[in-house]
Amino acid sequence: MWRKNEMWRRDDFAKLRGRSAADRRLLGEAMLWLGLARCAILTIPFRWTTRLFALRPGEAGTGMDQPCPEVAQRVGWALRTAAAHSPWQSTCLAQALAGAGMLRIRRIPATLAMGVAKSADEPRNLEAHAWLSCDGSILTGRDAVEKYNVIAEFSVSR
Repeated sequence: MWRKNEMWRRDDFAKLRGRSAADRRLLGEAMLWLGLARCAILTIPFRWTTRLFALRPGEAGTGMDQPCPEVAQRVGWALRTAAAHSPWQSTCLAQALAGAGMLRIRRIPATLAMGVAKSADEPRNLEAHAWLSCDGSILTGRDAVEKYNVIAEFSVSR
């Protein structure tokens, strides 16, 4: 889903100073991954992007029905926060790709899903959306996921 980014405001910096050093590092890492994902989306074909981010076709399986780790939830928070304040447009696809990269280096399996839905404004047009999930918990791209028909899934493997 496309949305306009908000630049950092003075009160945002105050909130950031109140966060732990680990949270600030995670936000910085998320911003770097979002920049990499945005560059990849703009400059190279998607099939190369999937190779760059080591994505494999199909849904990821953990093999052990364990809940999504807390660190994965924190990665999702960092990506959503950084995307809302990035100086470039951090689309749902950029967030999902960045999250895939961040989870892969942490060896946490996840699934990047892409879906389409008919546009509410113009029924002949399609809307596209991407989201990242870990054991059924959506980390990025939560907005109205249920209205989209999944057309592709990629696993973020360990």
